[in-house]
Amino acid sequence: MKASTWRRLAWLAGFGCLWLNVCDDPPLRTDAYLVDVTTDSATIGLVTAEPMRVQATVRDAVGKPVAEVAAGEPRRRHWFAVAGLAPGATFDYREAPAHLTATVPTLPNH
Repeated sequence: MKASTWRRLAWLAGFGCLWLNVCDDPPLRTDAYLVDVTTDSATIGLVTAEPMRVQATVRDAVGKPVAEVAAGEPRRRHWFAVAGLAPGATFDYREAPAHLTATVPTLPNH
């Protein structure tokens, strides 16, 4: 192949790299997950696709609300710290408006 052909191919490849960000991936989004758990507290994390206000309600085994925490301003990354939980118990939590539910087991008291 001629040198001019290689030069044109290299130019096309370089020019094509300029368009990589045009076809970008969608934003990161996660389901609710546990960040940290101790004997009497839990930290719940969540990443939403768009900024929004999210609240988390933690309920005990019989469905009674134990704690409710909410984000102050719309954002994508959320962390909710809930303290005062019973050691060794299992709690359910629901995050709205994402409508995600999961179970939070606290560590046993040793």
